[in-house]
Amino acid sequence: MEDDERTKIDDTNENNDVTEIEEQGGDDIPSDENKESKGLIAQKKDMEKEKKEKEERNKDALYEHEIPEVPMTRTKLKIIATAIFLIALVILIPTVFLNDSIAPPSENATLIRDFYIMGDGNPSNLIVMDNTLYFTVDHRNYGVELWETNGTEAETALVKDINLNDPSASPQRLFVYNDELYFSADDGVHGRELWKSDGSESGTVLLKDINSGTSSSNPEEFTIFDNILYFTAQNSTLGRELWRTDGTEIGTYLVQDISSGSSGSNPSSLTVMGENIYFSARNSTVGTELWMTDGIDVELIKDIQEGIYDSTPANLIALGDTLIFAAFNLSYGMELWKSDGTTEGTVIISDINSGSSSSNPEEFFKYSDWILFQAEDGTSGVELWMTDGNDTGTSLVKDINPGSKSSYPMNYIEYKNQVYFSARQEESGIELWKTDGSEENTVLVKDINPGAEDSNPNYLVFFKNKIYFSAEEPTYNRELWMSDGTTEGTTISADINSQKRSSNPKYLTVFGDNLVFQAEIYDNGTELFIL
Repeated sequence: MEDDERTKIDDTNENNDVTEIEEQGGDDIPSDENKESKGLIAQKKDMEKEKKEKEERNKDALYEHEIPEVPMTRTKLKIIATAIFLIALVILIPTVFLNDSIAPPSENATLIRDFYIMGDGNPSNLIVMDNTLYFTVDHRNYGVELWETNGTEAETALVKDINLNDPSASPQRLFVYNDELYFSADDGVHGRELWKSDGSESGTVLLKDINSGTSSSNPEEFTIFDNILYFTAQNSTLGRELWRTDGTEIGTYLVQDISSGSSGSNPSSLTVMGENIYFSARNSTVGTELWMTDGIDVELIKDIQEGIYDSTPANLIALGDTLIFAAFNLSYGMELWKSDGTTEGTVIISDINSGSSSSNPEEFFKYSDWILFQAEDGTSGVELWMTDGNDTGTSLVKDINPGSKSSYPMNYIEYKNQVYFSARQEESGIELWKTDGSEENTVLVKDINPGAEDSNPNYLVFFKNKIYFSAEEPTYNRELWMSDGTTEGTTISADINSQKRSSNPKYLTVFGDNLVFQAEIYDNGTELFIL
């Protein structure tokens, strides 16, 4: 015990001696003691120097992105806590802000079948007949041919390999008439001609070789009138003219050679109203004008742009017993016209862009007792208009993109007594809108792709009491969306391509209790999906 106390006293005295030496400078100390004291001073200075060098190394380490030698102190704990906090922010901020207004997908779409392994099947021309979905798809063994499905892989099958000599028959313009499927196809022998199918291989046949030999007639514009299927087709003698069929070869024939010779009248916009089909056609005497047929006789209604010049009637649509369409006249430009089927009853409705300038009415859609369309009045850009068939009943619904900028309304669908459509606004880009025909109730449903970027809604269909459509935004890219007409009820339906890429849903088709469409996923390419 005495030894311990003596050691403590000696240590204290030694420390005091060193302090006194430092204060006195060590000049007047006896030599032996002076040497010892100088040694202690030098040792302390070396320790301080080493400490400073260590601090400098730590500073250099920070600049070189190295980890400094920091004791396990509160400082180190603060550094670790700060680092963890910053990492958490990096992970959480995008999730919080990007998904703040987008609920997670609530539905799952499934692949029906991968038709083209390591490639794209590109299913298209989707149409429903007799509880079966028919479509065309590219298969590596058959090329593009006609297929059918009940929505399951097991019941998905090729209807017929129409073109055995070439990879693809490429059926187009599938149309249902009298419980059979009508379409154009190329079998590699007869060119692209008129075919029909009852859904069986043996019942899938060439109806008629309209343009005989390997040349094609390219039938299109299928329209049913008085239980007869009308369409346009061409051959080397007549050019493109109006044809009809009752589903038999003998009952497939030309209605009338409107423009004699091989140039053809090129009928288009076939539209049924009352007891006639109305259409645009051309002949060498009057140019391209408005015509009609009862299925037997064909007659010119009016030479709207007199002489051989064309009025080019377009976008024909029936509103009750009045035909609404766009036509050109040198005095008015391309404007809104109507016809009751008589020459005197075929008149301009409204000169929307006054004078010889054109308003170019397009994208016609029937809504209640009105026709909605897009047009340009010369000051408001291309905006949403409506007409009841009279000048006083023709007006701008709303200047959606104010000033001379255009909103280009299109992709209309009626839902809950309103019309939903896509339109552009500078602040929101191309988004989903709705209207009841009044200015105050023509409003943006939701800015799906926030800010001026476009979500560009398209392929709108009515399904399970909602609107389903394809749209794009930054979190999921272009995927399947749905809307009940409210902002909060407009949400993503399914994230089909979860690889942070777009699935690009197209050709949305209601099939019983399901929705079938084309979409793309990373592993399978562009194939057929069902929701």
